[in-house]
Amino acid sequence: MDLRDFLEAFPTVDDLKDVLFMLEEPRGGTKEVLISRILTAITPPMGILLLLRNDTLQDALRWAGVSPSGRKSELVVRLIESEVVTASTDEILAFLDSMSKTEFNEYHRLLLCTELAGQLQRAMLLLSKASASHLCVFAKLNRSAQKPNQTAKVLVAMLSRGSGDTPAFAAWLLEDMIEAAHTLYPVSSEIENQSDELMARQRRIRASFAGNPNLNHPAIDSLLGRIWSGEFSQKSSLLKDVREEVRSGTKRMEEAVHSLHEPTQARTLDEVRIRAARIDSRMENVQQGIRTIQDQLVAVRLIVEKHIEESPEKVADALGKLSQTKDVKWTTRRKIRKDLRRFWVLTDRLQKVEFLGRAVITYGPAVLAALKGLL
Repeated sequence: MDLRDFLEAFPTVDDLKDVLFMLEEPRGGTKEVLISRILTAITPPMGILLLLRNDTLQDALRWAGVSPSGRKSELVVRLIESEVVTASTDEILAFLDSMSKTEFNEYHRLLLCTELAGQLQRAMLLLSKASASHLCVFAKLNRSAQKPNQTAKVLVAMLSRGSGDTPAFAAWLLEDMIEAAHTLYPVSSEIENQSDELMARQRRIRASFAGNPNLNHPAIDSLLGRIWSGEFSQKSSLLKDVREEVRSGTKRMEEAVHSLHEPTQARTLDEVRIRAARIDSRMENVQQGIRTIQDQLVAVRLIVEKHIEESPEKVADALGKLSQTKDVKWTTRRKIRKDLRRFWVLTDRLQKVEFLGRAVITYGPAVLAALKGLL
């Protein structure tokens, strides 16, 4: 439910009046008027969650079947993660942007509830509020980004324009991009494009690196060192390392092509045929393995479907356990929790069986296998 629906469902009129008292706003009117006044008075509106009493937040979590324990910050994060309160990426980023560095530490996990298409730069600006322990969350966001070129461009800009810890954190994230993609491109390309800015801010960047000696970023250190030493007098030479990655492969391809025009052409073609035969043989083995896995998955699915027909509630309880374990991807956990909320609303047994049977198939083989183990 969105924030307005949440305020209509859980806080009492007296709760809302208490919030308005804290905001020094008028407290007269119907509940709908009070809610509209609160949402207008608070910027960003998600800040209302911080002003509500813990009892109200805990009641909402109990309603959703989510643990109601912990501090207020944990309750608020759990409300968003479990989608008891649905919030857009814009709303979450505005909420996090309004916080101090200390507050951001308690709420930074909300970044994982965002879809960053078009808002990556805004999210990365939150690095100025982050600490080193938060970098893994930012790394997950970067790896889920659809356009690595855009990610690299934003981070290199932060490397040159940021202050304090931000350049060191941006460099760490760029290093993580390189490790994930197994290539310096597009990081080195963006470093080349912004080399003048990096040179101009070298003192601040070095100070940031020195202040975070435990953050490793050897590839970025090397690229920046070459800029600062003057080794790369021509910008185009900064791409040398990237070109080397494809140069050896290109050379081997050229040699293979030239060999077809030499007297040893027949021998070369024979070698190609032999290698092709080996590849075909290996492909047959792979396809056989795939067929075996598919047969196993069909068997697992039949077992799970049988359990659903016998006791859909038991299967739902097992799914609830899976939605709390980190062995399942967080996106799948969110989907499971969302489907379970719909499942428990249903009253007709046939509807429950049909709904759960359709939903389970969408979770993928890993969840099916884990579910079979629990059942």
